[in-house]
Amino acid sequence: MQFSHKLKLNTAIEQHLHDTVPDNNAGLVAWKLTVSKADLGSTFPDETTYDSVQTIAANSLDMHLLHELTSDIGASSDVSAIAMCSLTRVGTSTDDTYAAAVYLTAIDSHFQIDTIGSNGETSK
Repeated sequence: MQFSHKLKLNTAIEQHLHDTVPDNNAGLVAWKLTVSKADLGSTFPDETTYDSVQTIAANSLDMHLLHELTSDIGASSDVSAIAMCSLTRVGTSTDDTYAAAVYLTAIDSHFQIDTIGSNGETSK
């Protein structure tokens, strides 16, 4: 994913997901997010892993749910930074007690902005 050119450089980037479930049972869902970010012209470093557990409440059938994966995947210092990400449900984890499928609908970033865009592809 490429970050918006609105991004205020060197500030936190939050990652969260949107999902839904196919039944009304309660349980926990274990997630693993891996992220490797690189600025333009840089080499992708080893990924950083973020583990989180989502609580699914009873009677959530077909509800639009939101779960924060991490409050900060690390700041970006370049306008054209890219992040390679993978998101996995860790169903074998003892933290994962939700017995049904989980349907991912979106993954999203939240960040501070300081402009409406940029003047060029690689500069503010």
